[in-house]
Amino acid sequence: MGVAMSRVKHQHFVPQFYLKQFTENGKRLYVFDKHRQKSFQANVSTTASKAGFYDWAQEEVNDFLAELEKQKASASKEELSDIETTIALVREQQTQLVENHLSKLETYFAKTYHDFVEQ
Repeated sequence: MGVAMSRVKHQHFVPQFYLKQFTENGKRLYVFDKHRQKSFQANVSTTASKAGFYDWAQEEVNDFLAELEKQKASASKEELSDIETTIALVREQQTQLVENHLSKLETYFAKTYHDFVEQ
């Protein structure tokens, strides 16, 4: 089916390219812990992220695939092709489907932002 995708550990809810705008070297920034009322330096790679933040539970993946399989029965030729493509994508990326797509979007927006700033 293709190359197995590596598992993303730190899934950011604030994109890294945005966090890097608050650094001097692109790697570390100051953060404030509201609960402890303390500020400290942290790595961009681990700030505003959580392990498994966008992951689907395997049961959700299985339910989604089952629903797609049911839709195939009444699908038109064009719809069938789209459903088959979606099924293949979900089977390949499994629980990290959302993370993988958001990662692609972040890369695109980071490049667009960089190109805009450099003009």
